Amino acid sequence: MSDAETPSDPRPGSSDRLERLLNLVIALRETRRPMTTREIHERVAGYGQQDWAAFRRMFERDKADLRDLGVPIAVVPVDRWDPTEGYRIDPRHAELPPLALEPEEVTALSLAASVTGLDTLTRSGLRKLEIDADAPGVTDAAPQVGVELPLAAPHLPSLLAAHRTRTPVTFAYRTADGRDTSRTVDPHGLVHRSGRWYLVGYDHDRAADRAFRLDRITGDVVHAGPPGSAGAALESVAVD
Repeated sequence: MSDAETPSDPRPGSSDRLERLLNLVIALRETRRPMTTREIHERVAGYGQQDWAAFRRMFERDKADLRDLGVPIAVVPVDRWDPTEGYRIDPRHAELPPLALEPEEVTALSLAASVTGLDTLTRSGLRKLEIDADAPGVTDAAPQVGVELPLAAPHLPSLLAAHRTRTPVTFAYRTADGRDTSRTVDPHGLVHRSGRWYLVGYDHDRAADRAFRLDRITGDVVHAGPPGSAGAALESVAVD
């Protein structure tokens, strides 16, 4: 079985891979001193469950992917007294080249830029990625989030796509008091707060703006209309 087929090496574009890359970017951007490979293995979410050999293969591929995207990973001594090599990201030299990516990958990279301080320097590069991915506006559609950024939340990829294309969606939803309901929503945004993702939008069934916790959506998220038919963005919202 090849490396690309093993469970320890998620396929390109998977939510596991994207979450791992974001965690790596955040760790290397925020570290006060260069991180050694051992520290990355132990501290960066997405690597710790791998044995050392599998981790090294995965880490080498991830470094190559990020460097191909123009993310400036530097290899430098850990400190002036320790010649051990470490890794860090210097945002002053970041510029993304135009590459052909899926719209979901462009969205994920936009999220990475916004939460790690690379946003200003990479924005023009992300615009180029939008064009190559045939996804204009996808970086504008990226939700505003804090540093916590789990991308493996249920239904997140399909709701990001619905938000980007202004497509109404319908889904089964369990309310805070345990009632099972059906909702049809014009998605206006996705927000990450206190460790949870929320869909915000216009709830046709309640004729009001609402926020829905993604982990309370049960079953599949289904399109309820053609792309572009969702209503305009909301001004205020209540959590359901």
